[in-house]
Amino acid sequence: MCTSFQYGHVHAYVHNIQSFEHYFHLEKISQFVETQEAEPISEVQEKCNVHFSYVSDSYQPEGQDLVEQFILGLGWRIIGTWEGNGVRTVVLSSNDKNGAKFIITGKTNSNVLSHRELSPIFHENLLQSFFDEHNGREGFAVLSLQVPTGYCDVLFERYNAHHKLLLQHDKVQEFSNGMKVLQVYGFYKDDRNTIPDRGTSYRFIESDDHCKPLPGIVLREPIAGFPGKGAPVYSDHWASNVFFRDAFLNVLQETLDFIPKINFNAGIVSAGEATIESVVIGNTIEKHISPFEALEDQSQIYFPTTTALSEAGHVYDFLKQYGQGVQHLANRVPDIVKFVTKANRLRTITNKGFRFVSIPRSYYGTLATVPKDTCISTSAFSVIQDVLQNTGCLLTPHDLLLDVSEVQIRNAIKISMQKLPRDEYFDISSKFETLVQHILRSPYSNLFGVLGDRISRKKYLEIVRCNILVDIQGEDILYQIFTVPVLLPVEPGSEAPFLEFIERVCYVEKTSEGDCLPVRPGCGGFGIRNFLTLFLSVELNNALSLKRLAEQERNVVLERNANLRIRSLCDQLNEANPVMSSLGDALRDIAKLTKQIEELNDSGFEENYKHEKLQKELDNAIVMKGNYQRILKDIADRYKQIVERTSV
Repeated sequence: MCTSFQYGHVHAYVHNIQSFEHYFHLEKISQFVETQEAEPISEVQEKCNVHFSYVSDSYQPEGQDLVEQFILGLGWRIIGTWEGNGVRTVVLSSNDKNGAKFIITGKTNSNVLSHRELSPIFHENLLQSFFDEHNGREGFAVLSLQVPTGYCDVLFERYNAHHKLLLQHDKVQEFSNGMKVLQVYGFYKDDRNTIPDRGTSYRFIESDDHCKPLPGIVLREPIAGFPGKGAPVYSDHWASNVFFRDAFLNVLQETLDFIPKINFNAGIVSAGEATIESVVIGNTIEKHISPFEALEDQSQIYFPTTTALSEAGHVYDFLKQYGQGVQHLANRVPDIVKFVTKANRLRTITNKGFRFVSIPRSYYGTLATVPKDTCISTSAFSVIQDVLQNTGCLLTPHDLLLDVSEVQIRNAIKISMQKLPRDEYFDISSKFETLVQHILRSPYSNLFGVLGDRISRKKYLEIVRCNILVDIQGEDILYQIFTVPVLLPVEPGSEAPFLEFIERVCYVEKTSEGDCLPVRPGCGGFGIRNFLTLFLSVELNNALSLKRLAEQERNVVLERNANLRIRSLCDQLNEANPVMSSLGDALRDIAKLTKQIEELNDSGFEENYKHEKLQKELDNAIVMKGNYQRILKDIADRYKQIVERTSV
């Protein structure tokens, strides 16, 4: 069955939430900061102090107020409020109210009472139930999907028939505003489906208006207005960590007709002793949409689902500390470079907002190798690197500074040539332009191998500066970035959910008249290159945090193990990078050849020699995919053994 689901809201439960007036005041500060886009950061901070008495300590990801993060860090606004039954609620949105929405509910000491009909959605007992299942931790408690008219009853019957223990009520909830709601628990605690996990829930909403608020929510127009240059944000996928992945996937298949889309095989996604396995499950979309609708379309639902296969790593720690639940929430934006650049500036000004995961420069490219297809010797290239280092062009011996100009590179090569023997002088002279371009592209050489001239040098450098990940599926481009954990407690070594932001660039085919052909929702898919890089990068960021903790505590053994893990993860990422690029090429070939074969079959022409040729190429690409996956597993196994041998 193909059912027209739509992403709804995400509902977070927090321990404490401040007054509405406090957050409305922050909206005014956010709006003011928006008008100071061209001013130096220090001057904007001083003006915030003078005009709004706003002074904040240095940024720390731990203990942040999530509402403050969205308002001051992203320019979001409160579009609805509710208070009663011991809790206070705000509804947050970007400047497109049809896009992603976050509802945040926290406990209060208020004695305000509310109408009984609202208790199934807003009540402190619901928060306490969630906290009890998650070791007292805050989190993203409810994921909401909009469903077609009559479908809440269909889903109730399915859950009642197959997974009755997951139902939270004995019938579909109907409210006076015409809205119907079915709320179910998301997971079981065991693989026999006998004990429901009363933490994370799914909320299915049936309404005649996608933007209609939940019952009791009082809508408001933000006094400060939305930022004039604020980026609209739309839900893209919602990822969870679970104990029993197959059982969870079975629930979604039996109730929502979701099917597995992508399987990230066991053993490939590993970092040292940490190993995970993940499957992306989602609905089936038959329709195609206009390329201009791709950003805003909310109909392709993706639920990546991950489980830990070893007792190590951030997924295992998440499940141990937090329990199963939402690991991260991904949201689409129209221009990820502008989005990240602005978010970084807002965080620096306000000391609120979101910090993004650091990606090692080796992911993007380095200056470690001699250009291919040249006769330049390694020793001659080392001389060039030394001159670049001495003239201030390198950040490290293998990393070019991003603001180095082509003129500086040319001058450095010319100086190097004067230091070389005659034969090597002429070797470089004959390949001078090739060498210039090789050095110039070195900060993004790995990305250039994937994208080539499809984007400009300026865009490449912006991607590297912003720590954005890049992948490609077929001709579609996928840009991704991840925040450090949000709702993070102050205890060292804690795991918590995080946010992801995505830009999907759909490849658009055109008719002979130049008209754009429709595209599939969710173009660009998910890439193994970024999936593994994210996993390694999160582990690396955790190791860096462990190192800082060891230094603070002057724990020599802990610092030694942290340094070992940092070095091992960097080495694994460096070694895996070219393999991931080759795997990406194989996956791209598979997608391209599969499409060509489908088009040939649809054409009705019996050109057997073409079909056989394409099928042979497809079979070869599938074999290469398997080979690269085995190589990645071998790399992961080897680094796991290195860590195990050398750890104390």
